[in-house]
Amino acid sequence: MKKNVIFNIFIFISYFFLLSPLYSGSIEDLKKKLNVNKDEGKSSTELKLDGNVGLTEIREGVIYVPANYDPKVPSKAILLLKWYDGWPKQITEIWMGHAEHRGYILIAPGSSGRSWGRGEKSKIMRFLSAVMNSYNIDKKNIMVFGHSVGAQMALKIGLKYQKYFKAIVLCACNYDKAVRHFKTPLFSRNKNDQPRIYIIQGGSDKKTPPKYGRKTRDKLLQYDYDVTYKEIPGLGHVIPDSELYPVIDWFESFNYRE
Repeated sequence: MKKNVIFNIFIFISYFFLLSPLYSGSIEDLKKKLNVNKDEGKSSTELKLDGNVGLTEIREGVIYVPANYDPKVPSKAILLLKWYDGWPKQITEIWMGHAEHRGYILIAPGSSGRSWGRGEKSKIMRFLSAVMNSYNIDKKNIMVFGHSVGAQMALKIGLKYQKYFKAIVLCACNYDKAVRHFKTPLFSRNKNDQPRIYIIQGGSDKKTPPKYGRKTRDKLLQYDYDVTYKEIPGLGHVIPDSELYPVIDWFESFNYRE
């Protein structure tokens, strides 16, 4: 009992100091602090990433590397966050054709349960860092994309670690849940650190009605974020394949912290 109390206190202190919103170190420092060779502190299992191209499935998630990947050339990357009851492979397969054609590495971590929990942001960043240690990823060209509850987590991740993402793309994002459940920090310490944001909203989405997408847009605009909002008539609670190329075109139209 005493050992458990001490361990929990240690975890709390580590979380507070290492993952505070005020953290402003380099991405190399972040990798060291998050300790990519540990799995949520429960074991010392090292992530086995061999640098192969194609689809790789491991316990921690899924990685997709296009056939034209050249380890000597930095590649753009997309961090994909799945929806409730979804699997990393499902959201990866939606993006695979686009990634193959445009040369993007896809990184899709898995959640501990059916959905994302409040404490999983460190696990997501640890997985991202592990992939970055195994592949030559352009640190100035990383996008985080999420759908539904994954969009809520993407907003949390993108704004908490905004220094490391060029852009945040949200599909069917419920602003209220993002703020209440994940306690998303909307502030920015430095306006020059802000990523650009692209919101995709289904006009006929019953699970996440347009009012939530519009509220997400309006709240972010209040904090002076650069927001592109696309509401698609007739679209339900799905990821629209037809919108993924426009998202990539938008992502490539500006430079990191331009």
